[in-house]
Amino acid sequence: PVPKAKFPVIEAHTHVNWVFGRRTVVDPNAVPPEAAKQLAEIVRLMDDLNIRLMVNLTGGNSVGALNNNIAALDRKYPGRFANCIEPAWDRVREPGYPQWQADELAKAKDAGAVGLKILKTLGLYLRENGDTGPLVKVDDPRFDPMWDAAGQLGLPAFLHTADPDAFFLPIDRFNE
Repeated sequence: PVPKAKFPVIEAHTHVNWVFGRRTVVDPNAVPPEAAKQLAEIVRLMDDLNIRLMVNLTGGNSVGALNNNIAALDRKYPGRFANCIEPAWDRVREPGYPQWQADELAKAKDAGAVGLKILKTLGLYLRENGDTGPLVKVDDPRFDPMWDAAGQLGLPAFLHTADPDAFFLPIDRFNE
């Protein structure tokens, strides 16, 4: 076991904002005491382990949510957290969605987003007709403007499109 990294580390896969009890901070000026305590413990552990920065992949699926998460994390711990933006999948069936999502990425970059996080919603849950119909494909052309915008803005895309087979099999002595 290595009790502390020899060199400063960037933890590139976290969901730090979930300590707030939801994925989006509603009011960054009123972080619940229990969440503030958990966040302080996370930062203490970061210091103990020599983790310089954590990338919060789930920074929100709108610029407003992203701004709230950035404010809640950076207000007390400046420079310790970086946030990604997520696509607004609930708008995918709206006319003009592809360009809106691309434009939203540009606003998110201006607000401080460091990347685009694609949760497993795309690939496992997002369906053409809401709750029914075929799954929306990861390479659906509707997302081309989003991918192009991410590339032009220098926002890396982090994709989580599936889970291991074991997640879909019964839990038993062979499957934890």
